[in-house]
Amino acid sequence: MKSKILISIMTIALVASLAGTGLYALFSDTETSTGNTFTAGTLDLSIAAGTGALPFTFTNMKPGDIVSNTIIVTNVGSLGGTLYGRCSYTELVDPIPLSDLGDVLDVTSWNDPQMGAPINPGMTLKAFVAQTGVTVTGFGGTWMPYGTLASTATGTFDMTVTFNTAAGNQYQGDSIDMTFEFLLVQ
Repeated sequence: MKSKILISIMTIALVASLAGTGLYALFSDTETSTGNTFTAGTLDLSIAAGTGALPFTFTNMKPGDIVSNTIIVTNVGSLGGTLYGRCSYTELVDPIPLSDLGDVLDVTSWNDPQMGAPINPGMTLKAFVAQTGVTVTGFGGTWMPYGTLASTATGTFDMTVTFNTAAGNQYQGDSIDMTFEFLLVQ
């Protein structure tokens, strides 16, 4: 019986020693990857004049005058996005109340930055700025969608405005200040 107990103890000791040796390897190798980074891209618009200057100024206009200017929008960021735009104006001088100069300035051309095709030409400036666009979450109001603008790509907006020949004397001395806004979103 003593020999059976002795054999059992030796068997347990042998199994334990074999299990312990499995934890120790004679060879080993470890590799580490360092310097891994995550960098966020950027959306960044730049605006410049294509012809003339920004802001542009047209003075001494009279019925029949045709004026134009070009606005160039460039995505100087590292990411592409969807380009939106909107414009508004404020009357600066209105010698005769209710004579809104925007009613007699006709937008005869406003070109799309991607295809060069006119967008809704042939409407008054007042109607042009009042167009209903889309809501862009977090940016208030409505915006006109113009398409995608890839990184380093440019969009060219050629605007031509004609002073309507039917404008009467009530528009003499009227003046408006126009604002163009462009938005690039991911």
